[in-house]
Amino acid sequence: MPLTTDNEMLKKAALNNASLKEKSSDSDKSNREVSEKVLLSKADDNKTISNKISDDAWIRWVMQTARTWDDLANVIKLTGIDEVDEDHKKMAIYALEINNLVSIFEEDGFSLSYIKRQNEFLEKFYNYTVTHFKREEAMMKPFGFSWFERHQDQHGEILSQMRSMIDDCNAGRATISLNLKVAVLEWVMVHINKVDYHDFSLKNWRPLFLNATKLEDVSHLIKKTGVEILDKEHLDLAAIVIDFDQMLMETSPNAALSISQIEALKSYFAAFLKGALAHFADEEKFICEYDLKGMEEQREQHANFIVMLEEYNEACLTGDIEKLKGFKLRIIEWWIHHINQVDYRSFGLGNWAAKMLEKARVWDDVSGFVKLMGIEEIDEYHRKMTEYALEFSHIIDRTIKKPNDSSLAKEATVIFEKLYKCAEEHFSMEEKIVKERYPKFLDGQQEQHVIFLEQLRTYMGDLEASRVQLTQKMKVGILNWWVNHINVTDYNTFIANKERV
Repeated sequence: MPLTTDNEMLKKAALNNASLKEKSSDSDKSNREVSEKVLLSKADDNKTISNKISDDAWIRWVMQTARTWDDLANVIKLTGIDEVDEDHKKMAIYALEINNLVSIFEEDGFSLSYIKRQNEFLEKFYNYTVTHFKREEAMMKPFGFSWFERHQDQHGEILSQMRSMIDDCNAGRATISLNLKVAVLEWVMVHINKVDYHDFSLKNWRPLFLNATKLEDVSHLIKKTGVEILDKEHLDLAAIVIDFDQMLMETSPNAALSISQIEALKSYFAAFLKGALAHFADEEKFICEYDLKGMEEQREQHANFIVMLEEYNEACLTGDIEKLKGFKLRIIEWWIHHINQVDYRSFGLGNWAAKMLEKARVWDDVSGFVKLMGIEEIDEYHRKMTEYALEFSHIIDRTIKKPNDSSLAKEATVIFEKLYKCAEEHFSMEEKIVKERYPKFLDGQQEQHVIFLEQLRTYMGDLEASRVQLTQKMKVGILNWWVNHINVTDYNTFIANKERV
């Protein structure tokens, strides 16, 4: 459908504005009032309400009142595949942006700038959805899943609905409303919770585990906890299992194993067993160091895994090929499920980062947890900005000891100014690199950069006006956001993206 001119858009918008407002204004304002009241309630109250209504009604109510990702996080199911789950989160955040557009419309009414902003947003949302659907289909297609065409057809239906919605808005036949937000979220959430959750379930990827000949065949299914040493050990051990299986495949199915073949298999198996024991010790040490939950569950699962390995060790010692043939599938399936469910729950960044950052004083205290991007200028800026944030932590420590020393606020403002200037320079340079090498990640990077800079400006203004006191919470908030941005957003852009290619 051809795009209308600016004047035509305004004329059509004006003609439709009255009827659209009359139909949507009352319900939208009602929804907004409910949203504001609900967001003041506690999580316990929400649980009580959810017990009184059906799951579908509860989810629809959450969609109507949601303002941020946290409001939706508990009703959108995780597939267990990082790349897919990150896309789903981004799509939900796009849908929630409709709240802001509705607020602007209610305050300022129709204008050419509003219509352009509305249409730009819808096109951006549509394009991201297209990219996500292509990514999902590229992951599934090579394995000939029976439901692939059904999944692909549903993608087409959703895109068709979105395109129709965009065309209506472009032509002035419709405008963004809270009802539209709910409709969009419903498309997204029903597809995620009922289609993606089934189709991307790990049990459906067993053929991939069975046929894997190298680590890269399964690495995208292994979730990263954010603890670099543990994530590396997870991948190293998975690689040993696959290499072990490849060695088995090279043996003659009917001939007895030679002494040298048995010794080679024993060597691989011993390496895996030794690595698994060392890895489990590292995990349990980390849990103790940061006083994390889940030690009992981890120890129980570790013990069960070692028992399972001992069964295969006996088969390895006796050269029992038939017993060993099931090794890769059973071990890899258990391994990935344990990492994605138990380890991810225990070692997720949010469980330990705040405690580590609260104790941090110098770069060496955090360098082991800040991932390298492999691009020298980016890694150098990451280090420099982290050091500025840690300088701020020294001022916080002194403030706790001398709460009445007004000069410390001035020192903090100076550090904030340095951090802000460094952040501006870094983000500008980083966005140029992303635009040139990984353009599909540019929007996400720019959005997060804007959030961080706005937060710093707010802090600086509050400090200068003496509206806020320096606290440990402020320091941890800055460091936590920053390290999470590097380890998740930047990592997905500069490292995981290259690994997938």
